[in-house]
Amino acid sequence: MERALHSHLAKRLVYEDAAGHSRLVDLTAMELVQSTRAAIGKLPPAQWRDSVTILDLFGNAAMVRIDATTWVDYLEEVKWNGRWVIVNVVWVNRPQAH
Repeated sequence: MERALHSHLAKRLVYEDAAGHSRLVDLTAMELVQSTRAAIGKLPPAQWRDSVTILDLFGNAAMVRIDATTWVDYLEEVKWNGRWVIVNVVWVNRPQAH
């Protein structure tokens, strides 16, 4: 995970609270690495769903969509010192099945 992220990464979630007001959750690169190491949100392999779609690529910039089991990520990636890294992410949680 750490190699895939630019050190200035910003990962954000916009959601509505119970009163209908928009709220913003921010994660830094280090917070994302730490939560990955701690296996926060990890699902058993039988429940995995993942699909990667490159939405656009131009020069040293790309927009990528990740369809995961419980969320969708929109990644902004750049080619940085010869390798692709993620600089921004906006994610949306999937509605929970009832």
